[in-house]
Amino acid sequence: MHVVSRRKLKNHILEKEDELSKLNKDIVDLSECKHLQQEQMSRIKELEKEVMEMRAKHSESLQSIKAHFLHEKVHNEKQSRQRVQALAVEASREASRCLVEHTHSIELENRQLRQELLHLIRQTQVLHAHQGELEEQRQQLLRERQYVEDLKRLRAQGHFHAQPPGGGTHT
Repeated sequence: MHVVSRRKLKNHILEKEDELSKLNKDIVDLSECKHLQQEQMSRIKELEKEVMEMRAKHSESLQSIKAHFLHEKVHNEKQSRQRVQALAVEASREASRCLVEHTHSIELENRQLRQELLHLIRQTQVLHAHQGELEEQRQQLLRERQYVEDLKRLRAQGHFHAQPPGGGTHT
């Protein structure tokens, strides 16, 4: 029994040594893993640091862009106000120029209308004078016609045998 027990014990020791060898190998593997894990942790810390730096740079960049944008916005608003003011001044000048032009054209038109009115007044005066003359001639002609009719009537009645004015004889 001793022999069997020795063999068992030897086998058992061999098994334990084999296990120990596997454990040692696992420990070496684990130490490599631990070393790899430490490298990865170190790399993770480096990456986290880079991420923090990139975030800081990104934040600074955003702040710079915002500041630049606000500066551009203020600049553009100032330019827009200046352009609007310049356009208002130009529009005011143009309105004044147009008003002066319009006033001048109205003055010219008024002058022409005044001349035309004076001409028409003169024509009206001439026509009134001519109308007066014509009315006077008409009255004269009516008187003469009445006179001629009166003469005819008187001759027809035989009462008038006098000589007509002018010294001639009347038949």
